[in-house]
Amino acid sequence: LQIVGTLAPTIAALVVGAREEGAVAVFSYAYAVFLLPFSLFAAPVATAMLPRLALFNERRDTESAASVFRGAYRPALVALTFAAISLLAVGESLARILSFGLIAENGLSDYSTSIQWLGVGVVGYGIWFICVRSMMAFGEVRKSALVTVLGAVTGITSMPIGLLLFPDTAVAVVLAASISIGFSLCGVVATVLRPVATRSGNLFGSGSSILAIGTGLFAYLAMSIGLQNFIAPSNRLEAIAVL
Repeated sequence: LQIVGTLAPTIAALVVGAREEGAVAVFSYAYAVFLLPFSLFAAPVATAMLPRLALFNERRDTESAASVFRGAYRPALVALTFAAISLLAVGESLARILSFGLIAENGLSDYSTSIQWLGVGVVGYGIWFICVRSMMAFGEVRKSALVTVLGAVTGITSMPIGLLLFPDTAVAVVLAASISIGFSLCGVVATVLRPVATRSGNLFGSGSSILAIGTGLFAYLAMSIGLQNFIAPSNRLEAIAVL
């Protein structure tokens, strides 16, 4: 499933990107930056959640299963949202720090924009991964395959459409946007189709907790925009450290 959901769109992006010199390199390095928050906040949570969900499924303990799923979903959602805001806010600075070789020679604009577009898909990709793991724990292989294939097809088909609609936009940027669309769709659909046993209770928590987290995210976004707009490029490494 991971091959279909991740490698298939990535391989398609590499094939399509070959039409423009340097596009494959720009997209590949931007994608590596995109995978960092996923590896930190989604993969460990999903891996730790899987055996407990499988155990509660075997015991038919739906309340405990739902509690474990919510305990994995909520913090991952918040952490991935913070990560997405960070990539959007300091994508230019990250591109400057992590650029070398062909990317440095061709300029950083396409590289930084690709990082920012991929940042849009960080939340969807991480949530998709967590939900698919929960489906696997409950033996819902067909449903998890459906969600994965849907996201992969969306990402792949949006690539040529994006190139046709935006012919003057850099290929790497179009590829990054296309894959983000696919991953975001995966996250939404996977959340809706998550195992029935994990649906009891409020997935997103109480109204007061949602308000508190939303306020924190808004403040973080405002601070990120401020750092991006008012700090000189030469000092943005400090801005990244603050974030």
